[in-house]
Amino acid sequence: MERLLHFRPAAAAIDADIVMLCLLDGAAVEHVVFGPLGIASVKEPRILVDHSSISPAATRDFARRGRDGRLRYIFGGVSNLEEVPQMLTHLRERLGLY
Repeated sequence: MERLLHFRPAAAAIDADIVMLCLLDGAAVEHVVFGPLGIASVKEPRILVDHSSISPAATRDFARRGRDGRLRYIFGGVSNLEEVPQMLTHLRERLGLY
């Protein structure tokens, strides 16, 4: 447990173009994405796909806040399948898979 207290989401995401997460609730997403050492604090633009089961209002708020920075926040639940093909195309191109 002690090691988890030193977890820095930004450090875990620093070299990633796409970050996928699935967390317990909106408060956890808020902390990991927008906290002081959160994923949104990384300067390079990135895509974040959130598979967490959170409220639609929280999802809209996080997407808006992501747009204000350099984060493209995508709700990755099964109800938002229209953006998944675009994300997978980007990932395939990035990995050189055709």
